[in-house]
Amino acid sequence: MREYSLIQTVIANLPYMVMLLIGSIVVACSYSFSTLSLIGAASYIVYGIGGAVWIMIFICRYCGFYTTRGCPCGYGMVAARLVGKGKQECFAAKFKRHIPVIIPLGSSL
Repeated sequence: MREYSLIQTVIANLPYMVMLLIGSIVVACSYSFSTLSLIGAASYIVYGIGGAVWIMIFICRYCGFYTTRGCPCGYGMVAARLVGKGKQECFAAKFKRHIPVIIPLGSSL
């Protein structure tokens, strides 16, 4: 199994971080940085971070990369600090169940 270094993990997460940053800027600019648009921008970032944590808690625990450096995004290592291991055979079912949460995280505004 391939193991990813910390630098590789950061690089793998850059697109998601950039998407959250750009999305929050778009939301903030939508009403010329009004209080409402700034709250919306902050909410977008919180949603993005919360969604990543959601994936770690409800999906990663069932993945074969749980507790290993084989996960390019590093979620498997973080998930191990948050939740106990689940049955790996359940991964596909758990992933499918949480698609409604995962899809909006990868969508742009």
